[in-house]
This record gives sequence, C-alpha cells and structure tokens, in this order.
Amino acid sequence: VVGLIEPMKGQATVTKIAVNAVMAGCRPEYLPVVIAAVKVIADPDFSLLGVSTTTNPDTPMIIVNGPIVKQLDINAGTNALGRGREANATIGRALHLVVQNIGGSKPGITDLSCLGQPGEFAMCLAENEEKNPWGTLHNELGYPKDANVVTVVSAEGIHSILGIGWDDAGYLSLVSDHLASLGRSARPIVLLIIAQDTAAMLARKGWTKDSIRKFIFDHARLPFPKYKKRFIETRKINGVPDWILENTDPSAMIPVPFMNHLVILVAGGTGEKSMLIPVWGGMKKLLSREIRLPSNWEDILKDAKKMNVP
Repeated sequence: VVGLIEPMKGQATVTKIAVNAVMAGCRPEYLPVVIAAVKVIADPDFSLLGVSTTTNPDTPMIIVNGPIVKQLDINAGTNALGRGREANATIGRALHLVVQNIGGSKPGITDLSCLGQPGEFAMCLAENEEKNPWGTLHNELGYPKDANVVTVVSAEGIHSILGIGWDDAGYLSLVSDHLASLGRSARPIVLLIIAQDTAAMLARKGWTKDSIRKFIFDHARLPFPKYKKRFIETRKINGVPDWILENTDPSAMIPVPFMNHLVILVAGGTGEKSMLIPVWGGMKKLLSREIRLPSNWEDILKDAKKMNVP
C-alpha cells in the first residue's frame, strides 16, 4: 500500500496505481513518477479530502524536477501545461484517475465542484531548469541537484500575466495587482510560473527569488477601508493574522492575499507570458517526494528507447 486516498480512503497499492496508469496511457517508465505523486497527495498535509470534495475548482498539479525530466521527455518548455507531450498528458491523467477510481472522488456525488477545472483531466509540467537563473524548486526544498523530485500542489484557476512591454518593476507590480484582485483574504501558497525571457530579464536586473517575494508582498496590498469592506465585513477572514483584524489605521495598506509562501517556478518556452496560480487554502505547506527508481532503471530506459524506434 502506497497510501490511503481521500475522500473514501481507498487503498492505493502499486498494482492499482499501475492499472490506472495504463488506463491513462502511461508508458512503463512513467510509473515511478506517478507513484511519487500519489505519495504526495496521500500525505494528510495535502488535504486531499478538501481538494476532492470542495465546491472550489481545485485540482492536483504535478511539478517534476531532476534528470528524469529529460529521460522521460517531460515538457518544461513551450506549451508545458498544454497538449502535445505524451509524458505530461498521461502522468497527469494517471494521478487524476487515482483520485477518482481509488479515492472515490465522483463528480456530483463526492466531488461537488461548482464548475470544475479542466486541469482535472491532466495537469503536469517540469521546471525549465536550464533557463532558470536562480535555484530550482527542488533545490529550494532541500534536495540535491541530481535528485528526481515530484511536487504536487492543489491548483485553482490560472491567471495569465502578460509581461510584454514591462520593465522589471512594472512586471512585478503587474503580478502584485493580480494578487490584490483575488477574492481571498488569505492564501497560504501561491504559485508564480515565470516565463524564461522574463526570468532572464529579472535576473539581469539583479532580482533574486527573495527580493521578488519581498517586492510582491510589499505591493500586493489594499487600503484598509477597501480591505475591510471586501473581507472583514463579509467575514472572509479565515487565515488572516490578528494584527490585520485589529488594525484601526484607515491609511494602512493591507497585504492581499496574506501568503505564507510564494512559490517561484521557471517554465515554458520563449516569450513573456507568465502564470499566477493560487493554491487551495487548505494546503498549508509545499509537499514533495523523491522519485524512487528501480535497480534496473537504465535497462528500462534502453527498452523504452527501442520501443520508440520506427
């Protein structure tokens, strides 16, 4: 048993995971990635019970790092979250079939999402490590560079950030404005996927992940009267610190949403169109697992290469 899958606590055995991977169209060499992703969503801190039953449009999103990205041809570049790459489509689909078929998340029965989320079919990408001017996500999480790691977040809707024509401060102000317009007062985790050209521009200007986070935290704010009307008076204050609720200064600028962690990922092809993805509020921290490879991994890859020869 790899883990218990909410909402019905189905036992995810290796065999059952493999069956769902086959139904999703996975190749045999994709299975270690799927198993690692299942381990993440089975972690109680992932709050899969909430993700799989909420009326919100939340869905597990897989992020892959490490040498396995190239070995399996997982897309980290152009159209990384779109169609056209077998690994992304089938690995992402396999995880969602596990949630549905093993976990028992059935639309209209246990899954009560108001509108749903197209990412429920498949939502998987790799970080574009070659174009990342800063440390990669798995390095930031404490893994060595050569480790193969899966991170899974419970993603909500995608917000496009059009960076064309903006300088560094202008782009980060645009991201801040998008965040301040979200309808949530607190959001423990937010994912910012920065396009490679924009990442290169920010790095040339001397920006680091930490300085980007500080700028956004300082600028994604609302005047207190507007904040009070939007959130406090409507009681949308879950997760908001007491110092905000106790504020009496009408000129104060209040951070929106209040975040514990802004995850910065570099992915995608050429261009300056980034993405902002809020993560479901029930997920309080970032979760990942190292991918365990079988002892005959190199032989498996050789066999896979032979199967791809016309």
